[in-house]
Amino acid sequence: MWGLALVTALTFVSGVVEIPQVVNGNDFEPGSVPWLVRLDGTIGPCSGVLLSPSWVLTAAHCEASAETALIGAVTLDDPDAPKIPVAEWHPHPNWDGKNYDIAVARLSTPFWGVQSISLARSRPTVGLWSGTAGGWGEKVYSGDYPYLDVDEPQWLEINEVLDCSSDLYWRDYEPVVCAVSYLSSSCNGDSGSPLVGFDEKIYGIAIRGRRGCGIGTPTLFTDTSDPSVRDWIHKTISGGIVANMEWPNHAATGIELVGGWAFSTDGKIVSLVSLWVDGLYSISMPCCYDRGDVRNVYPEADLMSGFAGLYNWTKLVGAGDKLVSFRVQDSQGNELRLERRVYVD
Repeated sequence: MWGLALVTALTFVSGVVEIPQVVNGNDFEPGSVPWLVRLDGTIGPCSGVLLSPSWVLTAAHCEASAETALIGAVTLDDPDAPKIPVAEWHPHPNWDGKNYDIAVARLSTPFWGVQSISLARSRPTVGLWSGTAGGWGEKVYSGDYPYLDVDEPQWLEINEVLDCSSDLYWRDYEPVVCAVSYLSSSCNGDSGSPLVGFDEKIYGIAIRGRRGCGIGTPTLFTDTSDPSVRDWIHKTISGGIVANMEWPNHAATGIELVGGWAFSTDGKIVSLVSLWVDGLYSISMPCCYDRGDVRNVYPEADLMSGFAGLYNWTKLVGAGDKLVSFRVQDSQGNELRLERRVYVD
């Protein structure tokens, strides 16, 4: 298996020990993965996902690789892909060198303009499953760690989710998802890369694979839908933002009011707050107008803390039970996500 530790028979999926990249994988099309990140440092590379303008999600064992972040590149020399230094490193508080192998890294400068990807709220079921995985791993296993020569990322199609408890090597890890591609394999350098469903949500972060990166061998992912992981991620990347969703209520129809209030204790809220439905971008709304009532409760609040708008978004998303969320970003690139179940008539 791949890994960061150089002394075990296991190896991380990151470019840190013996892990596979995407062996027999597919090239990403330019512009197809603006949220994909390559992390480089004293060892690596590792992979990651841009969750907000200032925050990258990756594997905790990738810390030694997290000195710079190359964002949205499909080749190492992509002239349009920014390379930004990493300013802070935050592993999950339960990371013990084995379990809860997940971390977020704060960029020294926010990178704006990328529609970030959402985290799934439930783990994929065991059995046949359609999704993708991939990152900056090796195309052919070389064993040339701790630094790998990888010039472009690749992706593979995931065919099945496995029962981790039946795996001799991985049954004691938590919280994790095991998945396999029948015709390819993750490899060294793919640590920190996302397991993405065809609903365009993240279900896991790659952390381990089989030594040698044999085609058809499974990959171990930290389960990002687990509440102890998902809630920690959202709390950490929110920085000093405080906000509340007031509208819509739990039922909506036709032209609906959406809005609430938000302010940042670390910086000013940016000019737009975005509305997402079931993890997909819907609209953006102006922010902010005078809300003195917010300051009455939070004396540190900016008076210009309200946001709202009337939109016919319910006709665009269709009827049924929907997960409605706001993404509020401050000027430092932090992001707070508010969520509510709403029935659209």
